[in-house]
Amino acid sequence: MGHNIESGEEIQEAIKDLAGTHVANIMPNCEGWALAENEKNNQREPWKRITEQIRNLLENMFYAGTADSKNKFTGQEMHDELLKQAQHGEFDQSDILKVTTINNWIATFSCKWKQDMARRSLKVSETSKY
Repeated sequence: MGHNIESGEEIQEAIKDLAGTHVANIMPNCEGWALAENEKNNQREPWKRITEQIRNLLENMFYAGTADSKNKFTGQEMHDELLKQAQHGEFDQSDILKVTTINNWIATFSCKWKQDMARRSLKVSETSKY
């Protein structure tokens, strides 16, 4: 197209002769236009797997809250409990997940748990009919 595009007006100028092309909303970010080379999201931290021991502890805390609503743990409370246990030497503190990861785990595990309970209920009701 032969245009050096650095602003919204220049984008409008560059596309004005293209039939059927409209620009609804163009906004620059603080450091320049949103080009792939300007994005910071391309560099993610490596995935951290949940160790079996941590997963078992998270599941136990989840089940305690399911059995008695007075014992429900938030993601932050689960994180704090894991920190306490790591300080007692039960596992390495570097194995502890971030609170946001624990919150995501709770949401995913809760959904799977509800699906499993629904399947069990259906199976029980199907077998009790006959």
